Amino acid sequence: NKVIIGTETLSGWEALVAICATIPARHLVFSLDMRSGRVLSHSPQLSALDPLGVLDGLQRTGLREVILLDLARVGTGGGTDQALIKEARRRYPELALLAGGGVRNMDELCRLEALGVDGVLVGTALHQGTITARDLRA
Repeated sequence: NKVIIGTETLSGWEALVAICATIPARHLVFSLDMRSGRVLSHSPQLSALDPLGVLDGLQRTGLREVILLDLARVGTGGGTDQALIKEARRRYPELALLAGGGVRNMDELCRLEALGVDGVLVGTALHQGTITARDLRA
């Protein structure tokens, strides 16, 4: 019952504002898509910003749930960008933060929880068995 709006396909701020005017914020999740720490977007306006600059701009939309997803890390097991996550949590305590891209193992999930992350996207770690269903239940 939620729509994910990603910077990767978003045409610009105006499109995001129009979507937010049509769909209640509680039904929207904003995906801050990155590649190697740089904002990934077809919009020159968005891709010129750093990730925290995009989050600054997001404040005027009313969106309160954000995925921080570095696509260069997806499938690598190299770890999430915990420095960005830590700074995003510090600057935007009101946002629900979801992290993705490079999740390694349960130790990392515990570190992300300690940083105040509200949810984590895991895929490769489950497929490769570095995180198991038993781990998640525990």
